[in-house]
Amino acid sequence: MSPKKKTTTKKRVPVKKRVAAPKRKAVPKKTAKASSTKKAAVPKHDSTTVPLVMYRRIAVGFVVIVAFALMSVLYLATMQAVVHVDAVETVIESEYIISAVEVATSETDVPAEIFNGTLGKTVEVAPTGDGSVEIDAVATGQLSIHNNMTFAQPLVATTRFLSADGVLFRLSNQVNVPAGGTVDAEVYADVEGASGNIAATHFTIPGLSAAKQELVYADSTEAFVGGTITRAVVSEAEMESAADTLSGELLQDAMSMFREEATAGYDGELFDVNIQEKSFSIEPNTEADGYEVTMTIEIGAVFYNTEVLENLVVRKLYEGLGQGQEFVDTGLGDLEISIESYSDEDGEASLLTSLKGRAITSRASDALSVERFVGLSGDEVSSLLVGEGVAENVWVEFFPFWVNSIPQLKDHIYIEIE
Repeated sequence: MSPKKKTTTKKRVPVKKRVAAPKRKAVPKKTAKASSTKKAAVPKHDSTTVPLVMYRRIAVGFVVIVAFALMSVLYLATMQAVVHVDAVETVIESEYIISAVEVATSETDVPAEIFNGTLGKTVEVAPTGDGSVEIDAVATGQLSIHNNMTFAQPLVATTRFLSADGVLFRLSNQVNVPAGGTVDAEVYADVEGASGNIAATHFTIPGLSAAKQELVYADSTEAFVGGTITRAVVSEAEMESAADTLSGELLQDAMSMFREEATAGYDGELFDVNIQEKSFSIEPNTEADGYEVTMTIEIGAVFYNTEVLENLVVRKLYEGLGQGQEFVDTGLGDLEISIESYSDEDGEASLLTSLKGRAITSRASDALSVERFVGLSGDEVSSLLVGEGVAENVWVEFFPFWVNSIPQLKDHIYIEIE
């Protein structure tokens, strides 16, 4: 028999798993005794509760978005461009004939008074002595005649002496030049004029034979003078100056007379002078101790209302102003007025006015419309306006400083005309 196996039965012992107790929070020492008797409460975790860090992130994100939006609004609200334009000036001229009448019947008439008269006078004038003329005369001089022959050489008056430059002179008086001797004599130029004024030089005697000319000759040590002389005369310019002075005196007399006759209230005045007669008692370039000037003038006078005339002239000037232009100066300070014609019998006169105003491009011009500049840089705006002849110089100020082109918002673009 085979031996029987013993079987042993294993008993299973239940094992209990230990659960780690939750950590207790530190208790302040002064309350440690009291809390030691109480069992620490275990906090319950709610899976639906949002962590605090999420709230913080949402709040920060909201603040960032609001700040960005605010900065964008501020940027758009504050960005701007100021275009400075040194505008080109244009001269606008106006010539206008205005009717000045004693009885105004139209709004284009200027109230005025018209006078006419004739005035004459003769005055004695003393020469100033400033006038002079050069007159041709005969030059003279002294020379020394040399005789190197062994016998005397007589020379009659008018004997010719020829200078080294070919100017001919004649002996004033007869002389006898001794053998081996020298005689001083006076000669005069054969022809009047400045040609006889010569420097010291050598002379030959053409009337002698060629052999004798080598032995009998002359020299001068001083210049010959007298070919021209200056005389004090009354010049034509001096006479005309005296006539102008007399004309001014007659005008002043007439102006005083007409002003006494004119009605008070007319603050503008014009005078027109026509010389009817002008004569002198001597001819120009004449030597005289005194002379007379006679003159007769006709004078027209117009006394007018300045304010009415200037308003009409400026109104006419504005008619020549182009669209998109404005005046910087109408030029009234340089207004030119003259009498074109007048008639004291009809009581009317035509006044020619000339006015020059200075105009520049205005802000209302299409050339300075802000829509043209949107998106352009400062250099592009300058090239555009200078190239069109609108401006001499252009510069653009941007704000904030990092902006470098004209903003899209048209109401943030400003035009400044310098």
